[in-house]
Amino acid sequence: RFEWSYVSVVYTDSEYGDHGYETLTSLAGEYSICFSAPHRISDDRFTEEDYDHVIRTIAEKTDVRVVVLFAEKSATLRVLEAARRVGVGSRFVWLGSDSWPDRRYAGSGSGGDDDEDDDKGRDTIVLEGALAVQPLYAPLSGFDEYFTGLRLDHERNNPWFREFWRAYHGCTNDDSGEKVAAGKRVYHCRDPRLKIERRNGYKQRRFLHFVRDAVYAVAHALDDMRADVCGRGSVGLCDAMRPPDEDAFADVVGNGFGFVDGVDGPPRYSILNYQRTANGTYHWTVVGNYTLNEGGGAELRLDRERLRFRGELLHHEFPNSSCSRPQCGSNRIVVRRKEDPCCWTCQSCGLYRYKVDEQRCAECKPGTVPARGNATAGCDPIPEQFVDYSNPWAIVAMAIAIFGNQSVC
Repeated sequence: RFEWSYVSVVYTDSEYGDHGYETLTSLAGEYSICFSAPHRISDDRFTEEDYDHVIRTIAEKTDVRVVVLFAEKSATLRVLEAARRVGVGSRFVWLGSDSWPDRRYAGSGSGGDDDEDDDKGRDTIVLEGALAVQPLYAPLSGFDEYFTGLRLDHERNNPWFREFWRAYHGCTNDDSGEKVAAGKRVYHCRDPRLKIERRNGYKQRRFLHFVRDAVYAVAHALDDMRADVCGRGSVGLCDAMRPPDEDAFADVVGNGFGFVDGVDGPPRYSILNYQRTANGTYHWTVVGNYTLNEGGGAELRLDRERLRFRGELLHHEFPNSSCSRPQCGSNRIVVRRKEDPCCWTCQSCGLYRYKVDEQRCAECKPGTVPARGNATAGCDPIPEQFVDYSNPWAIVAMAIAIFGNQSVC
């Protein structure tokens, strides 16, 4: 979408980072992307000097404007802090994996939608304009009404509910009833005034719908097994079992739920953009999503009008990050630079080699030279030149020979 072809990547020395980097490199060729000087970092062993060295090395690649971070939260924070120390953080577009851009994390003290301390911390400028992915969020319809309507008598269905209720309300099971402890009123857990409400801290978890999908997957699988093996109306599970259908039900937003290769759930991600708001705070903003369509193909939806890099609120032009091939002249080919295989430079084929195509030279046969005017036309015979007695060079040579002969005699 952005035509970025020259990108740097930083990943952690962990199963998460290694697997992520391997996946990126396996897909790079398909999208014509070259990863310049990949850096493997260790959150346990790296010092500030090590992180600074990584950033300086990336900064030396003058055409790199995009850095992919496939790292856990703590390592990502250290990379951003190093970019701030070196003074090049605002130069890059940072692309984050699904490990770190949650709503409560946006760099060191930078705030987020759920942060109490949105103090515009020192790394917000470094991170501004960043793009990242996050598991797709969709509120579970009807759950808020159900959960806020629960009372203590729900423990008849869930024996662990009383423990949750007591921890949530800070109530007591003491039969002495309501009392005051440490200056705070403590209610009996059966007090009818105790309710689960937004004003006392209730908020639906962002990824609750994934739990719903998992439960539905098991429920549909069990129902299909019983119907297939034992027939409808049977009670209990039969011995024969099989995995669930590929697409047994729809998720909360209407997309078909099915297992990929019979193992993993479908990939569903929100695309996030780290932006500065009008009041000076910073937030992750959803600008698109990545899902699978009905045919199982990848589908990326991106709202370009909501994308912002840096600066004015309506500024959403991201920088170019590519190392384009130069336009080389006659009898010159493009070759990869030794110090950076992602980039190209021009190289002459020489006096006795001709240009086959944009990347190859070939030797001319003896007695021939590259054709003039059309470098890819091959080689032409070297023109024959004869020296006669009227040629100045011949006159000079003969004069020297005669003088030498007379001197000897």
